[in-house]
Amino acid sequence: MSALLRAVNVGATLGHRPILGGVDLSVAAGEMVVVIGPNGAGKTTLVRRLAGLLDGDGAVYLGDQKVEAVAPRLRARKIGYLPQGHVFHWPLSVADVVALGRIPHGTGAGELGGVDRVAVLAALEATGTLDLADRTVTTLSGGERARVALARVLAGEPQIILADEPVAALDARYQFLVLDLLRARAKAGAAIVAVLHDLSLAARYGDRIVLMKDGRIAAEGAPAAVLTHENLAATFGIRAAIETLEGRLVVTPQAAL
Repeated sequence: MSALLRAVNVGATLGHRPILGGVDLSVAAGEMVVVIGPNGAGKTTLVRRLAGLLDGDGAVYLGDQKVEAVAPRLRARKIGYLPQGHVFHWPLSVADVVALGRIPHGTGAGELGGVDRVAVLAALEATGTLDLADRTVTTLSGGERARVALARVLAGEPQIILADEPVAALDARYQFLVLDLLRARAKAGAAIVAVLHDLSLAARYGDRIVLMKDGRIAAEGAPAAVLTHENLAATFGIRAAIETLEGRLVVTPQAAL
């Protein structure tokens, strides 16, 4: 598979402190890559570097071009970035927030064409936020805001989605629904990179797992190859039960080491 997004020897420094170093990563169409690792491992920095939001060593390529050389509007059409936190500062309606995802296509809230309206409606329906469309986004719960933020990204119909902790504020049902949705986008030909903390969700949804520690990739591969007792002890400092239930790999942290 040819890579839609590729990082070559990528590094980043924040406040004179190296956060990321020597990272090589490629993501192909049809693939969902899940990034895991302890706090401070460099997961968010990696995602921001992939999105072209941070400078640093090495290079990130969008197709054959360095990501920073791609025109901002085209880059925004190709890459959908979902940061963690889901903070909204303006009292817009949910529908208007989601419509902002169409700006890279030449339109925005209040001036939607037919294709844009279809994309916005599809994103609202997919994330279960259609019934919130007229609500002011600043009045929503954390979980509702998380789904609205994802809907905004989906409305842009990007080829690549970079999602930093997309299910952190969600209850169990919506965790499954959101990750099912991202997985479906991958199956439809998108390239997905998602940062997750839940190891069993990572095992369930990742076609490939990237395990980070101290700003570098400690292990990478299929879930069963990465989520081992040895790797979890060395990176997270935990003892875990690892078993297969109904054909799915389940990882249950049990104790700190």
